[in-house]
Amino acid sequence: HYPNAWFGYAKALETAGKPVSAIHSEDWFHMNYFVRDVHKTATIVFANKDSEDKSRIKELLLIAKEMERPVLCISDDET
Repeated sequence: HYPNAWFGYAKALETAGKPVSAIHSEDWFHMNYFVRDVHKTATIVFANKDSEDKSRIKELLLIAKEMERPVLCISDDET
């Protein structure tokens, strides 16, 4: 998943000039509770339906929603 994350990182920086980070779901939890401007800090999640951390990704999406954080989830899982 990291190659996709790094590609997205490069494209966001290149097209919008916005700083981003490429991290896995566990790091997201440790880092993003401290983001102060949650309404202007989006999260993009690449979620493979066969991922070993599927339950953690679902939790991440719920927490981001509670934080009122903009989230885009790209997945091959229809649920």
